[in-house]
Amino acid sequence: MWDGLGTDEADLSAEEKTYKKLLKKFWIATAFTLPIFIIAMSEMVSNNPLYDILELKYWNWIQFALSLPVVFYATWMFFERAYRSIKTWNLNMFTLIGIGAGVAWLFSVFGMLMPDFFPDQFKTEAGTVHVYFEAATVILTLVLLGQLLEARAHSKTNSAVKELLKLAPNKAVKVVDGEEQEVAIDQIELGDILRVKPGDKIPVDGVITEGETSIDESMITGEPIPVNKSTDDKVSSGTINGNQSFLMKAEKVGSDTLLSQIIQMVNDASRSRAPIQKLADTVSGYFVPIVVIIAVITFGIWAIWGLNQLMCMPWSMPLPF
Repeated sequence: MWDGLGTDEADLSAEEKTYKKLLKKFWIATAFTLPIFIIAMSEMVSNNPLYDILELKYWNWIQFALSLPVVFYATWMFFERAYRSIKTWNLNMFTLIGIGAGVAWLFSVFGMLMPDFFPDQFKTEAGTVHVYFEAATVILTLVLLGQLLEARAHSKTNSAVKELLKLAPNKAVKVVDGEEQEVAIDQIELGDILRVKPGDKIPVDGVITEGETSIDESMITGEPIPVNKSTDDKVSSGTINGNQSFLMKAEKVGSDTLLSQIIQMVNDASRSRAPIQKLADTVSGYFVPIVVIIAVITFGIWAIWGLNQLMCMPWSMPLPF
């Protein structure tokens, strides 16, 4: 609920909960992705010691088992976003991530279950189909890391907003017919006369009508030296009065105060989209279908003809190796 000062505590805690939730998922994804990556990359080692323990087909099943928590728990949200983007035809980065990682994972599972369905160019020397569990899980984990860093930035921004909220006082001393009354901030109206006592925070923006003092305005200017103020000088909400009392007239209250506007700008900056993001989304609308079409065509060519057949065609260029 907006109170004229900024994001409320519940909203702030929601941002922090999102960050902690993503952090937990990231560590889970990393814990399962790392062994998958090691198993897959071990194929590049001559006389792979892992094959002395188990055959390649069994290591493929281990990769499959390790990938399940990554795909169906830690990063499942990316596939949900990809589905929504396709359903609404609002193609974006998550469309490519969902399709790419999903197809790689499904292809690997299908290759393990039905290896005889694939031609020889899809198989290893051991007779198993090449699997891409490491590609799917590594990509998903890296994207999750990006989301985690973004959530961390939002969390830090909200922490700054929380500190700004602490600068705003909850009560003020209102002078009515010469008598002082303690009232809540939201009960102050334009033109009200307020008394600010030594050491108190100035409740709203206004102008000094009686007295003089020194005010700590470091929360606005960053300058630690107090500024001397006297009659007709402007004062701002959240700044701290010195060792003298004075009277002031309220000129800006609620969301119109300088402190509220600062908090609002911080909130807007943390939630707004940069112009380059809008451009990226526009480009993605054309880029994504083009990439998918090229990928399908490339897969079809390799699946039907294969590398050897392509090299034998008269229009193909000889390879330099």
